Amino acid sequence: MSSLNTKFKKLILSKFTITAGDAFEGVLNDFTSVTDVIWLIETTFVDAPIRLGIGLGSLSTEVSKSPLEMDGQAFHKAREAIEEALRLGVLGGMFRGFGEDDDLIFNGFSRLLQYHWSRLTDRQRDILTRLRGGSTQLQIATQLKVSASAISQASRQSGWQAFSEAEEGFRAALRARARRKSK
Repeated sequence: MSSLNTKFKKLILSKFTITAGDAFEGVLNDFTSVTDVIWLIETTFVDAPIRLGIGLGSLSTEVSKSPLEMDGQAFHKAREAIEEALRLGVLGGMFRGFGEDDDLIFNGFSRLLQYHWSRLTDRQRDILTRLRGGSTQLQIATQLKVSASAISQASRQSGWQAFSEAEEGFRAALRARARRKSK
C-alpha cells in the first residue's frame, strides 16, 4: 500500500488502506490515471489473482485520510464491480458507475490488457515493463546483456505494440469520459 500511496500521492484523495484480509480501498481525485494504478498492482502481484473494483459516484461522508471512515455511491459501485468480477470469474479492473457504455468500454480494455499480460512469459513481462517505463530496445539490450535484435524479437513476440496501443486507447477513453463529466 505504501508504494501505491507514494507513487500516486498527487492523485489520492484518501490513501489506499487494507480493509480486511487481502482487500483494500482508496479514493482517487482523478480517475484518468487508473490505468497506471491497475498496472502497478497487477505487475506487483504477478502470481496472485487480482480483482479491482473501480467505482464512480458521490460520497455521502466527509473526505477522510482513511477510506474506512468514508461511504457513498462510489464505494457501493466499487463493491458491485468486485461482486460482478467474482460472479463472472474475471480478473483485472472492473468498472461501475461511469455509465453503461463507458463501463463496457473500460471493462473491455481492462479485460484485454489483463488477459494479454497474463499470457506473457516472465522474460516478456520484464521487457514489456521496461518498454512501458520508457526504456529503448537498445537500452534494454544493454541492461540484459543481449543483442538488440533479441529484444526486438521479444518485443514483437510479447505483442508490445498492441499492448501499448490498447493501453493508450484505454487512457484516451478515460480522458474523454472526464471531459464529458466536466461539461
